[in-house]
Amino acid sequence: MNTKQQNILRTLLKKYKFKSVSNIVRQELGINFENFLQKTEPLYVIPRIASCYAVEGDKEKLMGIVYKEWIKDVVEKAWVAPLNEYTEEYGERIVLSAIYYLIDNGLWETYEGRLALDAQEDNYYDKLGDMPSAIAMVQEQQQAEEKKVEEEKAAMPFTGAPDKNPPLAPVPSDSIAGKKESTPGYTLTAEEAVTLIGTTSETCAQLKQNIERLFDFIRTDNDTDVLRQKLSDLQCQLEAQKAEHQKDITVLQQKVDEANATMQKASNYISKLRQEAQEAQKQYDELNAKYKKALDERDDADKELETCKKLLEEEANREQLPKKKIIPYSVLDAVPLLGKGVMTGLVPVLSKYNIVVDYNK
Repeated sequence: MNTKQQNILRTLLKKYKFKSVSNIVRQELGINFENFLQKTEPLYVIPRIASCYAVEGDKEKLMGIVYKEWIKDVVEKAWVAPLNEYTEEYGERIVLSAIYYLIDNGLWETYEGRLALDAQEDNYYDKLGDMPSAIAMVQEQQQAEEKKVEEEKAAMPFTGAPDKNPPLAPVPSDSIAGKKESTPGYTLTAEEAVTLIGTTSETCAQLKQNIERLFDFIRTDNDTDVLRQKLSDLQCQLEAQKAEHQKDITVLQQKVDEANATMQKASNYISKLRQEAQEAQKQYDELNAKYKKALDERDDADKELETCKKLLEEEANREQLPKKKIIPYSVLDAVPLLGKGVMTGLVPVLSKYNIVVDYNK
């Protein structure tokens, strides 16, 4: 999963009050949560996380409303190539309904824990093999519902005027493949706010189109008081919805502006930190170069010191060697009172003091 997908996942988990996901995944799978998100892919990340929870209520919530909302993002943002093939052929609504059908009936196969996490084989997405049959089932159900509606319309007597209370165009929300009650206390993100602004505008445009069709009917058919009253009611509803949507759009636009301002401040702060980091790195490089130079100079000084020590030791050794003196035997023999007996005892004594007697001289 890339960084954008990881951020959306964290926001979704936070929205449904799952705050200790990283600790639980690390304890159960023995892997850092950041590494886990980088290794896994979007389609099965929620089931892997759910398998780490021991409480059944948490598992059901993750594999229910949380997983369905996450699957909606996966399909709409085209994050999984094998699913994109079905979406291109049948459309997002059919694909989402088929997946929800499989999930609700316990037929949706997933990966849990670290199974196939470190290495994805070529058959990794073979678990999507039930998609064609699920899509066919959903299409059959939709066709049956459409046929039933047509039969009910055909059975109703024609009065020459539209129903008194025709259904209003649905107001889109942050739904999961259809209508969903908004979560109390949940604050929209900037991206969700922009999406809601767009869908609200589409709703107003649809309602306006319905009124224009009524105008066309009035111009081409009987202009009755019932139609005039109905048109007046629809016009009031349109104005009321316009006013309400305009308030929502204004509030959402303010939130978008605040989010953009916060994002700009964060961007400026990051730029400042990067500049300071570059300057610090430059100073570090300069000090490191000086340090290396000082180390080299110290090594050279140590080598020179060792050389001087060796020279001094050699010089000291030469000075400590005893120097022997040689005395000719004739000199001692000429000394009065030194006979041969005395000479015999004197020669060893002189040798102790490095004085050698040369008998040849």
